[in-house]
Amino acid sequence: MVGDKGRSRRRWALVALGCAALVMMPVVSACTGGGNEGPGRATEVGEAPKAPAKVALSPTDGAKDVPPGQEVRVAVTDGTLTEVKLTNNEGKAVAGKLSDDKKTWEPAEDLGFSKTYSWAGSAVGTDGKPVALAGSFSTAKQGRMINISPNVVDGQAYGIAMPIGLVFGQDVKDKASVERALKVTTEPATEGSWAWTHNDQVYWRPAEYWKPNTKVTLNARLYGVSFGGNSFGKESITRNFTIGRARITVADNRTHHVIVTENGQQVADYPASLGKEHDRKLVTRNGKYWAMEKHRLKLMTNPAYDYENYPAPWAVRMSWNGEFIHANDSTRGSHGKANVSHGCINLTSARAKEFHDATLIGDPIEVTGAKIDIPTNGSDIWGAPYSNWKALSALAKG
Repeated sequence: MVGDKGRSRRRWALVALGCAALVMMPVVSACTGGGNEGPGRATEVGEAPKAPAKVALSPTDGAKDVPPGQEVRVAVTDGTLTEVKLTNNEGKAVAGKLSDDKKTWEPAEDLGFSKTYSWAGSAVGTDGKPVALAGSFSTAKQGRMINISPNVVDGQAYGIAMPIGLVFGQDVKDKASVERALKVTTEPATEGSWAWTHNDQVYWRPAEYWKPNTKVTLNARLYGVSFGGNSFGKESITRNFTIGRARITVADNRTHHVIVTENGQQVADYPASLGKEHDRKLVTRNGKYWAMEKHRLKLMTNPAYDYENYPAPWAVRMSWNGEFIHANDSTRGSHGKANVSHGCINLTSARAKEFHDATLIGDPIEVTGAKIDIPTNGSDIWGAPYSNWKALSALAKG
């Protein structure tokens, strides 16, 4: 039965003083070619050349209208940072963190809108000479602040098909800036990509299903990041969660059965009735879905098929197109025999409750045996081959 339809920094400023100090060494031996040559020059064997520190400021000195969420950073080559201060026009120093190797410094707190920030401090080069650190930049005037809603929560366990999603309070014009501020860290390492499925939604999914027990951290440093059109991220978000056991559900239109495996072992075989195959709008389409929501009772409405607030117990949503796995005892006689539903997967009440209770949000649900497939444009997350999915990233090359 078809239910409700949802919607779902850098020019571098180089500051360098001093000159390279060269170590003078006598020539031990030489062959002459007829000309008079002076004493030879070389560095001690194994010693790196001496050089003045080169300091790079980001934003660059004099930059204006900088989004507060843009990268702010000091980096040094051929030396180390000895002191860094960033102070606003009110005299307040910004807390920051110096890297362990003393090569970089970054703020440890958010910057404000309509502020002027000034750099001070120093670095020392491998030549032993100090280099002054100086410059300033000003931040943008505050515009519209955009809400961010993640689909994952701290401490939760999710299924192996769980995508990481962010829904924004308006369409995002500067998708590249937003995406650069997003980071997913996993243990073990997991290949994956962000993709924009809608102008106000971006999702990260792995190339393949997650490995069970993976630890995941989402770091969305979106406060003050430009969304385009004088709008900015309202806050930064961090979430830590885990991936649970590998539970996979496969529903077959031909056999009218739902097979559930967990960590490779079959744990359930449910007779079922899927969507009517004679109507393309009702057939339960082939493809990879995922458990999106769970409801003890879901009221379903579809005016095109003349029903409103139809009660569907133990409902597990598997698409925004209105497909669920839920209880429907009225079609019990067709379970395991025929497909008679309006697109959902019908089970008996007892079996639907068992399935509902054992399901994690993010568990994969695969459908086979139909004559049509779900779209491959990314709207269904797992319907797109990974190559197609990666192409939906705002940072995709080409």
